[in-house]
Amino acid sequence: MEDFYSFAAFFGDLKEKGFYGGSKWEPEMPVPSAQQKHEKDRLSKLTIQLEKTLSTLTAPLEEAK
Repeated sequence: MEDFYSFAAFFGDLKEKGFYGGSKWEPEMPVPSAQQKHEKDRLSKLTIQLEKTLSTLTAPLEEAK
């Protein structure tokens, strides 16, 4: 039984396209468009702002415990 799992592990991570295609094995690097970069920056700033608001609102609740 141990040999079966060793055999599966040997072939389990082959970096090649085959029958189970659909995924790419080549290295990828995201290259966002200017619009996508702008949207990501906007969402990052919004996330920071909302986290600050949440921590400000949470502090009085923690003190009330």
